[in-house]
Amino acid sequence: MTSAIHYTGRMFKADLPLETHLIQEIDRLIRKHDIIAGFGSLAAGTDTLFAETLLKHGSDLHVLLPFQTNEFKKHSVTPFGEVWEHRFETVLRKTTVVKNLNLDEENPDYAYQQVTLSALDSLQDWSDTHNLPILQIAISDTRKSEAVAGTTADFRILLSTTQSYSKPWRHLSIIHGG
Repeated sequence: MTSAIHYTGRMFKADLPLETHLIQEIDRLIRKHDIIAGFGSLAAGTDTLFAETLLKHGSDLHVLLPFQTNEFKKHSVTPFGEVWEHRFETVLRKTTVVKNLNLDEENPDYAYQQVTLSALDSLQDWSDTHNLPILQIAISDTRKSEAVAGTTADFRILLSTTQSYSKPWRHLSIIHGG
């Protein structure tokens, strides 16, 4: 059944074996659920892998950034290596929608949390318009986290807010070692 997704996951430095494994899993899920639209951010690591794979399948890509593009890149792309910078720029050029929330970069946890909430709301609106089911796909590792922002927090946010959405959400996880 055709679906739309919110994607989330860990940031990491370039790691070809890990990337290959994750891309295969993302690709499998996109095909299995016939995902035609994705909503999320574009940090180095799994966000970029989701975005690239969605674009490869011809899906609409809706990228939400907490800060202006250059500031986001400075915080969430550049520290993870030059290879991610090139991929970030390439994906941005091909993205269906880019939305900068223009939040205060002095409080990044709050800003990233707001990106998640905005992505969930945007996806819900888009899904209602297109009458499609929605998923959240998270790529995580085995570490536990009580952080207010990040993959684990995104899952907690979704689980605590979905009762206010008009459609049920399905949650899928890809776990990798770490």
